[in-house]
Amino acid sequence: EGWDRNINDSTFCMVNPDYYHMISRTNGASAADVTIWFDDLLDNVYQEMAHWQTVPRWENMGVVTTVMNPSPILSSATSSGWGNYSFPPFILGSPAPPLALTVASTSICSTDTLTFNATPGFTNYEFFNNSVSIQNGTSDTLILTGLSSGDTIEVTGTDVNCNAYSNKLVITVTTQPVAAIAGTDTICEGTSTALTASGGTTFLWNTTEITASIVVSPIADSSYTVIVSNGACADTATFNVTVNPLPIANITGGGVTICDGIAVNLNGDPGDSYLWTPTAEITQNIVVSPSVTTTYTLTVTNSCGTDIATTDITVLTAAQAGPDFELCKNLDPLGYLDTAAAFPAGGTWSSPDPLVDPNLNPDGFIDHISIPWGNGYQIVYTAGGCTDTMLLDVTGAKTGNDTVICPSGAFFLSVAQPPGGTWSYLDPTTGIQTTTNIIDPITGEIDKGDLSGDITFVYTSQGCPDTMVVTLCGENDIWVPNVFSPNGDFWNDIVRVRGEAVDYVTIVIYDRWGELIFDGNSTEAAMNTGWDGTKKGKELAPQVFVYYLKGAFLDGEEFVKQGNITLVK
Repeated sequence: EGWDRNINDSTFCMVNPDYYHMISRTNGASAADVTIWFDDLLDNVYQEMAHWQTVPRWENMGVVTTVMNPSPILSSATSSGWGNYSFPPFILGSPAPPLALTVASTSICSTDTLTFNATPGFTNYEFFNNSVSIQNGTSDTLILTGLSSGDTIEVTGTDVNCNAYSNKLVITVTTQPVAAIAGTDTICEGTSTALTASGGTTFLWNTTEITASIVVSPIADSSYTVIVSNGACADTATFNVTVNPLPIANITGGGVTICDGIAVNLNGDPGDSYLWTPTAEITQNIVVSPSVTTTYTLTVTNSCGTDIATTDITVLTAAQAGPDFELCKNLDPLGYLDTAAAFPAGGTWSSPDPLVDPNLNPDGFIDHISIPWGNGYQIVYTAGGCTDTMLLDVTGAKTGNDTVICPSGAFFLSVAQPPGGTWSYLDPTTGIQTTTNIIDPITGEIDKGDLSGDITFVYTSQGCPDTMVVTLCGENDIWVPNVFSPNGDFWNDIVRVRGEAVDYVTIVIYDRWGELIFDGNSTEAAMNTGWDGTKKGKELAPQVFVYYLKGAFLDGEEFVKQGNITLVK
């Protein structure tokens, strides 16, 4: 600006009062020593511009009288011989530049992003990186990333009067560290591993340790984190350690006493591989049925080692109840089960069924008649600590009561129990069981055919029979022979009432003079006993007699009849 270093203070202040800094001293001070420093390149390297002191007198020592700078030019004023403290010396200079450039920090990490802010109020801002224009416009903010150490960021601001002002910052960049952890990521329970961090000069683990290497002994899967720093910058790394369990050869299901023939489940704890002896199986769980007392060994192996466990299974002689049994309530008498088939001898009998147990003695005697019909009753034989079960079928059959049936054709027998049995009958001539006249053995439909009289019908269920007698008769009929010859030859010696479907009948016989000769006052007397031609044991002479009979048929129809009987010899 063409400043004259020889102008006096009053003239200078009047000419350009904005560009000087006054250095005052206290009136009457005995000594003063002032040095002025200036950073002409804004690089924190300062040059000595002026040196003022009071010895031998207050004057500028002339270290630097002019400092050249692109804008503005700075000068120092020289005054000598000022002995009067009422006149302070001064140095010319520039105040703070009107355009400032600020950033959070000029020392950054290589991955940081910086935001540069220039003094607002200028009409245009042009930003430079190492003198290369990188942004030009009205924005007073510049955002940069990926800077290198030593990069100079400069801004030039232009005001409305086209005056240009500049400022700049030099950036120091520290390389971003890359944290890493080395070590064994899989260990066995109860062991340790060393973890070593790299990538920086200082370390901070989540265990609070601050060394590059640490030794850890986790009891479960764990994560370890370290913050690695090189002084200005830091990075974080994480390392996962998996803890594998030690093998445990534990056997469940063993240590028991069983009966021969019983299966046992032996189960091992989880592992990588298994070996059972003496079975040589290699699965985690096995099923065994030893016939003698046996020791089983399980060897479990995984990546962390081997463990062994053993267990004993004690085997007892198996009980045998014998074959399943069947008792017919209609045929079999009370007695013992098939105890001879049970093994070993000397055991006891019981039943979990409340219908059977009260009727079964421990020695095997059973009252099967008191047990309801049924299949599959459980009978338990216990011997030597072992049990076996046989099944008992209690069979039976129940027909209806004996009856009289006077059908004209086919007929049905009464319903028998239990359902599902079959009907047959005994041939009245041979006594052999037959089904000749059986239309349907299940429903009991019978073809009367030539059957008559007392027929024994048999209902059989599960091999157990029951019988009923059916008296088969024809249609309602009643008659008395009109002649007989009681001569002792066993042919036609007795006169009897004959008939079909008779419920009851009585007969009286008179001679021709009206005297009572025979009184058949019951069905038995009339139809079975009959009259033998005598009166009070005395044979009568041939003659004609009169009879009177009355009674009823099975269907309720009543009858009265009379007639003559001729006795001949």
